[in-house]
Amino acid sequence: MLSVYSYKDPISYIKDFIEFKRHSDSSFSLRKWALEIGFSSPATLIEILKGNKSLRPAVVKSIIGNIGLDKSEYSYFLSLVAKSKATTDLEEILYDLFLNELSPTKSSTYNTKRFTDGDLFSHWIFTTILALAELKNFKMTPENIQISLREDVPLEIIQVAFNLIIEKGLMTLKENGQAELRYDFISTENDKKHESVKDYFVQVADLSKKAIDLPTEEREFQSFSLPLNKDQIPLAKEIIRKCRNNLTALSTQNCEVIYQMNMALFPLSLDIDSTKG
Repeated sequence: MLSVYSYKDPISYIKDFIEFKRHSDSSFSLRKWALEIGFSSPATLIEILKGNKSLRPAVVKSIIGNIGLDKSEYSYFLSLVAKSKATTDLEEILYDLFLNELSPTKSSTYNTKRFTDGDLFSHWIFTTILALAELKNFKMTPENIQISLREDVPLEIIQVAFNLIIEKGLMTLKENGQAELRYDFISTENDKKHESVKDYFVQVADLSKKAIDLPTEEREFQSFSLPLNKDQIPLAKEIIRKCRNNLTALSTQNCEVIYQMNMALFPLSLDIDSTKG
């Protein structure tokens, strides 16, 4: 089977998949496959392969289901489709970053630590300290942490978080007072409910409310509603997690400010089918 991760555009992958099927399956034909993925004839599919027509979402979903891509491959292929529709150089660069992140050879290089309990993230100061530790010239002391914050956080809370981070082996202090992180990514386990983490999300939601009054050049807020099928939720989660990784790739030791990024996905409606009379 062809690996989608070695491709830079979706049409090339589809063309090679067709050639692969022609050589490996004597019963395969373009007409038959076009019918299987929802076309009334192969004419429209041929126009897509020639680049004369774009890949519509319904067609993409049908092709992916027919080929049998798994969740990660699905996400990668969708990103190839999105990149093929990019209209600016910046969009292409962003999609290249995303595709690079989705590649299994890339993701396997990360040194990641996940915790089975959420106590380490019961307060937003924990993640802030971890972010401050990435700064090249920041002298890591509870007092300096407190001074650097926009919010008023008691020194006692900072001290507890500071000590726990060191105790867990996540951060070490150098002789010059600067900190060094042991892992590239530190988080709780995915899709595990941690009671103590609830406080963290409530706190950062409150911080977001205050941040809405900041100058627009200092913050970015995006919020929207969209229809999704339940079977698309795992893929949506994966895209959000990869987006987080891409944003952290922008980090540098020469940063001037620590920023908070919040991403949330949750249902607003009931199951529409179940509410039909």
